Amino acid sequence: MNRNWTRGRLGFLAIGVICVVVGLVLIIPSLGG
Repeated sequence: MNRNWTRGRLGFLAIGVICVVVGLVLIIPSLGG
């Protein structure tokens, strides 16, 4: 395994986490309001 593969993997994971957080931020106010 090389370092670039690991970096790409972490970047992909970070993007996934950001998408989930943004989704929650958009959805929770709709449910709460």
